[in-house]
Amino acid sequence: MLRSLSSKKVQILTIVILTFLAYSNIFPNGLMSDDQDFIVDWKAKQSLANWRQILEGAGPEERGSVVYRPVRGVVYMVYHRLFGTNTVGYHLNGILVHLGVTTLVYLITFMLIRSYSLSIRSNSYQSRISTNEKQILTNERMFSLLPFLTGLLFGLHPVHTEAITFMTSSMDMIGVLFMFGSFYGWVKSRGSKGSWGSKGLYYWGSVGLAGLAFFTYELTLTLPFMLVLADYALMRRRISADMVVRLAPYFVAAVIFVVLRAKFVDNPFANAIFEDGKFNWLVLLTPKIIIKYLELLILPLNLSINHYFAPGIDTFQTVLYSFAKHIRQESFFDWQLNGSVIILFGVGVVIWRLRKIKLLIFALLWFLLSLLPVLNILPQPTLAAERYLYVPSFGFVLIISYLSYLVYLRFLSWRGLVLVILIGIVAGYGVRTYLRNFDWRDEIRLWEAARQVYPQSPLAHYNLANLNAAKKNFEVAASYYSKTIEILPFFYNARFNLATVYRETGRKSEAQDQYKKVIETDPTVLEAYLSLSDLYYQQGENDLALSTLEWALKYQKKYLEAADKKMLGVISSIYGNIGVLYQLAGDKKQAIANYKTSLQIDPNNEFAQKGLGQIEGKKDFQSITLGGGGRYDSKSGFSFEYPDGFKVIETREKVRLESELFALEIYADANSDGLSLEEYTQSLSKFPGLLKYGFIEVAGQKAYARLFNEDQVTKSDFFVAKSGKIFRIVISPSSNEAEKVFDKIVESLNAN
Repeated sequence: MLRSLSSKKVQILTIVILTFLAYSNIFPNGLMSDDQDFIVDWKAKQSLANWRQILEGAGPEERGSVVYRPVRGVVYMVYHRLFGTNTVGYHLNGILVHLGVTTLVYLITFMLIRSYSLSIRSNSYQSRISTNEKQILTNERMFSLLPFLTGLLFGLHPVHTEAITFMTSSMDMIGVLFMFGSFYGWVKSRGSKGSWGSKGLYYWGSVGLAGLAFFTYELTLTLPFMLVLADYALMRRRISADMVVRLAPYFVAAVIFVVLRAKFVDNPFANAIFEDGKFNWLVLLTPKIIIKYLELLILPLNLSINHYFAPGIDTFQTVLYSFAKHIRQESFFDWQLNGSVIILFGVGVVIWRLRKIKLLIFALLWFLLSLLPVLNILPQPTLAAERYLYVPSFGFVLIISYLSYLVYLRFLSWRGLVLVILIGIVAGYGVRTYLRNFDWRDEIRLWEAARQVYPQSPLAHYNLANLNAAKKNFEVAASYYSKTIEILPFFYNARFNLATVYRETGRKSEAQDQYKKVIETDPTVLEAYLSLSDLYYQQGENDLALSTLEWALKYQKKYLEAADKKMLGVISSIYGNIGVLYQLAGDKKQAIANYKTSLQIDPNNEFAQKGLGQIEGKKDFQSITLGGGGRYDSKSGFSFEYPDGFKVIETREKVRLESELFALEIYADANSDGLSLEEYTQSLSKFPGLLKYGFIEVAGQKAYARLFNEDQVTKSDFFVAKSGKIFRIVISPSSNEAEKVFDKIVESLNAN
């Protein structure tokens, strides 16, 4: 069997086939959270006219410029034209990138081993091998299989599923493909074989790929140091003027990237060692994180999108970072911290004792150097992630392959058993990878897997609650929110969302209690005041609603100074609602003052515009209702039922229902009496942006529907005939949730 696998072509083909099979089940997997932002909602990448914006590092509109990866942005533009939002194309990208990197891992390992003569330190091993020619031949075959084993372990390692199966992450791994290609070109250009011309081609190709790597994924910036490591540790070259000259383009490209990143990224120094002049104690988690990474590499069973390190500290520490004052800070005397340090010290001693085995030293230093940028010393949006192991794992699998080689030589009489164990490890990796890919089928399944690994994690329960709430599984969502609060009582986001779920299910008294607890936990959460006052208003307690909103304004200063767009909208809404309450109380002077303040903060606040228009007697305004749900009787002669959570604004032309996610506008055509729906719609013309149109059935009756793009927003409108009149209902933006509300309105719509 070993003889049949000694061919490089056979080895590469075997690696490619087995790796592809391990990932062959990812194609049905859907969009995850980041995928939605990058693949579907990112407007700028949809037009080639935005190329300059993309090259300046602009990301999805909701995220701003938090990273600088312009080459990745260009690839997104190309893929959008090729695949649109079809996930199959992006999954194919992930598999092809992984196959490319895995093949390069094989080729690099092959070249490194050939450029460095493996040495066995024990004289007893050497004498044993030299006395038996057959054993020497066996040793040579195993020597040729080392790159094969390294490639298999890398391609099939389960820890890579997050980097490859997660579509957004696999786009980042394009940079890693460039990085490994650059490293391969460098090693080829430094080899003893080949003409000067071919070496020059490999060298400049390596430089070009390095530049692409840096501008695709910043975690590839360790590449220049890896090149020094390869030259010094394996090729036994001393630092010389020639080496400095050859390395200069790589370091120059890296410096250019760093300068441009500092220019274009909004906050390039978040989560640094010192924050506001104080020591960032999260850095003390570094030893624990390294141990966690080693655990995942050695025994990749407890894989999770979210890892738990301490009470309140998960992978996505930025989610809970604002609660740091409530969380027990890491201490230099923490037993887990000290235990991790002791283990790492032991690893360091082993490295020192094995320092003469240069290939092993190279692999260990590759692992540590490539891990360094993601140890919370340099700015990172997450505390730790399995995808961060994609580059370091090459060093790990190279170590495993080398140690397997030593074990094979030590126990030649047991070589059959050793091979069976190695085959078992490779097969186990492949099966675990295949099974892990099922966890990435949808977000609920992914976070449920995370919860099973870390039942003490508040973030796992919180995300499961959010996902179930979005699917209207309110009872399930409430249980997860409650568990989150049980674990982390000061996590006010969970309380706020639990209150919202209670509102949706009619448990308004319990919702009030949760909003009050949010305010007790953090009085600066203005959204809680806004929602609590709305509940008071719906119950007819206008005085309580007004006092709640006015109390909230005591905490507006920091948001106004920060000019946070979202919070400015909240403050504008608070002033607008105060205006409504004063207007209902008959105090027009106070109402006008608050409406005007609302519009100063947000000139586009339509609610305040309409309220001010009503007081000033503008004819186009009829009424405003702070939605509590129920039946609405319009002044245009029709009525309908609508759910809780909507503001209803009526003008002479239309009735508009607004929620946080979408809006519906209802028009009644007074000139449509006597016309059938078919006759009426014959006069509708086509227009730019029209995507689909035709007759459908809605709420048990015939309707004419259109789907179209307008101002970069996908909208839909429906024409229905009710009581001899034609009604047009516009949904913006179009969504499944909006259409559920639409169905209820159509079913209850009546012309008076």
